[in-house]
Amino acid sequence: MSSEPMLPDGEMTAGQMLGGRYRLDHRTRSVDEVSIWAGEDETLSRPVTVYVIPPNHPRTDALIGASRRAAQAIDPRFLRVLDEMPDGPSEPVSFIVTENLGGVALADLLSFGPLPDADAAWVAREVAAALAPMHDAGFSHGALDPTEIIITASGLVRIKGFIIDALLAGGADDLAGGERADVAAIGYLLYAGLTGTWPGGGRKVPLPEARYWQGVLMRPSAQRDVTPALDGVCMQIVDPGSGGTPLRSAAAITLALDRVLAGLARQGLIPQDDLAARVAKAQRVGNSVTERVGREGLAPAAPVAPAYQEEPTNMVYPAPPAPVAPPVAPLTGLSRPLTPPPPPSAQGSPAVARLPKAPKLYRATGKWKLPRGWWIAPVVAVIIVLVLVIRGCSSGGILAPPQPTPAPVAAVSDFNPTADKGDGHENPDQVALATDGDPASCWTTRAYPQDYIPTSKPGVGVVLDFGSATTVSSLTLTMGAVPVNLSIMVPSGDAAQTDTAPMTSVTDWTSVLDTTVSTQPETLTLPDGTTTRFVLIYLTKLPEAEGGNGIQQTSICEVTATGLS
Repeated sequence: MSSEPMLPDGEMTAGQMLGGRYRLDHRTRSVDEVSIWAGEDETLSRPVTVYVIPPNHPRTDALIGASRRAAQAIDPRFLRVLDEMPDGPSEPVSFIVTENLGGVALADLLSFGPLPDADAAWVAREVAAALAPMHDAGFSHGALDPTEIIITASGLVRIKGFIIDALLAGGADDLAGGERADVAAIGYLLYAGLTGTWPGGGRKVPLPEARYWQGVLMRPSAQRDVTPALDGVCMQIVDPGSGGTPLRSAAAITLALDRVLAGLARQGLIPQDDLAARVAKAQRVGNSVTERVGREGLAPAAPVAPAYQEEPTNMVYPAPPAPVAPPVAPLTGLSRPLTPPPPPSAQGSPAVARLPKAPKLYRATGKWKLPRGWWIAPVVAVIIVLVLVIRGCSSGGILAPPQPTPAPVAAVSDFNPTADKGDGHENPDQVALATDGDPASCWTTRAYPQDYIPTSKPGVGVVLDFGSATTVSSLTLTMGAVPVNLSIMVPSGDAAQTDTAPMTSVTDWTSVLDTTVSTQPETLTLPDGTTTRFVLIYLTKLPEAEGGNGIQQTSICEVTATGLS
């Protein structure tokens, strides 16, 4: 123990030791008479955070209990609880010790303005993926906001204060409704990352308040150029009534953001590297805005919107984009402004492209002459046209487009991976009936409780194997019951070169079409150029089964495909 004397009522000073190994360096904040210190574990020479609880504090037992529950969060994305000890003969105060890995709080990064799409999606995805298993175990954070999220020097996401900070903020010991609060907070974190503003209501966060238009939260895409799929996912969490299927669980959010990130990755956008560069910049100039301005004269970027704005003029609230996974074709304009259209002409009519000027005649030695070589361009144009006509005639037509033809399915299998909270199979003895040519015979899902899919399990489906890479243009589905929400997916990466269907998790697949099947049969047109050997028909919301009672179930009675020859 340090020889420095203890102050009255359990108050501590810098340099004092707790537990014979934890040195207190400087106090970072205090909440309800509990002081939080940055310190050092002198035994292992590592930085730590120490919660110091004064003697006879009314929440001592609750906080110690919360720390023991929080210690079960062993995912490396949590700043883990390392130690705790109640006050007694050997300790003048109760204390809780957690990891302290350094880095920069998300709130500090956002003080410079919003993040690029990939960065914002990555941060929210990592938080959701870490919390999903804890929610299944009955635990929740309860106090998520940008001050609780730390981005490390390598661009990794870390969550601090699990369970403990919610209790300090006045939450109940049992944290009733904590999972719902966490899910909403993940959406708020994503919204904050995209806009630099905070839509989380009463929680005090050092960011401008989110903008509203006629009492309705403005979409991120109404404030800056945002990937449509990411904009849709954000609003499915923070404003479920804005369109699309609400995302009501951390697992569902993780799956949705995985799809968005897969599309962004195809453009070479690596969020971890970009976040690391941003953290390095923030650390070079200090973690506070005051230090940044004072040291380098670097002011934070102005927020994309004022804290609150009443019904801005000339603002049209945009129609919600369909909340679908990103298309296979590369997305554009993630953080660059859209190119404006050409201005109208002086008469108000649209601008017309200028035709090349005709070759000028010139006069020499008293006679009008054409420029030398004027005949070359017309002759070349005539030759090209003749070649195209000859080739077209020899092939039976001029540049005839490829014609759709039946694409036979070589094999079909059920899809219900254990990694996605399935048990590895879904009526495999019936799955061949989905492609046997008889709509009266069906592969049927199990009977699930109301909204079990997607709240407890992201989905279930069947995998079609065409035997070799095929350009699939459409699928025609005959379902046993509708409406059904589903995704048509292909293996992530280069689907045309994938020879083995990924059966471990749906996260190994990328959606090319998200839709609702509501008619019998229904033909789904896939994006141009969908070339793959394997197609996953992934059911993400089931209709109520006949007879009701809260049971949901459907069947795939027939699937046929067409390809381009």
